Amino acid sequence: MTYRIAGLISASAAAFSAIYAQAYAAEVPIRKPGLWQLTTVSETTGMATVKACIVATDDIITGENTKNCGPMDVKTIADETFVNVACDTGNGIQKISTLLTGDFRSWYRAVTKITFDPPQDSVSHLGVIVDGKYLGPTCEIDSPHVAKPQK
Repeated sequence: MTYRIAGLISASAAAFSAIYAQAYAAEVPIRKPGLWQLTTVSETTGMATVKACIVATDDIITGENTKNCGPMDVKTIADETFVNVACDTGNGIQKISTLLTGDFRSWYRAVTKITFDPPQDSVSHLGVIVDGKYLGPTCEIDSPHVAKPQK
């Protein structure tokens, strides 16, 4: 009986190690530069679709607020990338947890939870899903319907 329990414990530990050994530190994926259609869904804003001109230096997690953020904790398991980062908003700390999937050349999905400490405008957390679809290499810079990268 003791041998069976020891064997079961060893087998369970090996299986647990095999599953979590596949999680490894990684880089945040970079979207292919060009024109993207981004559809966002959140409880507070509903669903919205915009076209955005994405450049290689655009941060998929923090957008333009990277300078006030700590180091990103990035892990990849199979084809999913998990990113956690905390940013100082000037009014408190914003913790961002994101799950990314896709090839980032033709499509991607970002599922994000943002926690505010202290709550901002009575909001303590926010969930957002972004579906991105690559439309092409040329951005319609003069179009009023295209969000342009910040310099």
